[in-house]
Amino acid sequence: MSIVAVSKMWSKNTSNAALSENFQKFTVSFQECYQVVTTVGATYQQVYAAADPSTGVRVPNKAESFPGFDYVYAISASPAQVSPILWMVTVNYQGEVGETPTDSPLNKPTQISWSDTSTMEELDRDFDGRPIANANNEPIRGVKIELVDDVLTLKRNFLNFNPYVRGMYRRSVNSDTFRGWPPGTAKVKQFDAQNVIDGDNYWQVTLKVQFRYPINTTAEKAWWSRTLHQGNSVRHEIGGKLFPPMLDGPKSDSTKPVMLDQFGRQVFNADNAFYLEKQLYGPLPFNALGF
Repeated sequence: MSIVAVSKMWSKNTSNAALSENFQKFTVSFQECYQVVTTVGATYQQVYAAADPSTGVRVPNKAESFPGFDYVYAISASPAQVSPILWMVTVNYQGEVGETPTDSPLNKPTQISWSDTSTMEELDRDFDGRPIANANNEPIRGVKIELVDDVLTLKRNFLNFNPYVRGMYRRSVNSDTFRGWPPGTAKVKQFDAQNVIDGDNYWQVTLKVQFRYPINTTAEKAWWSRTLHQGNSVRHEIGGKLFPPMLDGPKSDSTKPVMLDQFGRQVFNADNAFYLEKQLYGPLPFNALGF
């Protein structure tokens, strides 16, 4: 027999509770020490798994919870040999908790932070809402504007996580008012989840939402694609009837894009330009995510 006795040393017990991440994360840690008596020649493998053959007292296993603290886990064990038959094993525990050291991390409030992101997007109208076109009402392409969107980062612990729901929300915008923004203006930018220890424990979930202020459209269409209706061919109305598209003008090489109305007829006044708007994302309730 290699393990003769295992006993816990009360004189080595310590604990610490600390806040981090701008006072939003509360972590509790413990340290305890076990005295392990062995026969001569015991190995590290035997000491790590040491259990008293008489009392059952043993060195804690990896990720084992500290008594009374279900979410504070054993994260390290450090055996030190004192004599040929005596070892000291220091065990460290650490874990996130809720509002108090004994509270579950599932009761921890949502962490909230705001930032922004910017992209260069092609512009189809100027600040006053007029189409960007030349004096002959020909559209001018390539004019861009820097769009700056707000980005909200939410972090919260959940008991369960559903990857299929995550997939649904990655192609969605908000159908409800979310964090003060009206329906249609919020889109999921990032949706990550990390399991703590294994599948029987909780998940640390991070959600990033990007908000877009509607420009030349309504809030519910803030994330729709929007483009000036134009083309190389137009429909002509004769006797109140629309005929199939044909090249505009008498010559076959008249193929420069012209502005069109909603029916495909040529528009000669830029103030009457028509824009095509296409839905790209489906509406889902963002508040239902539980953040």
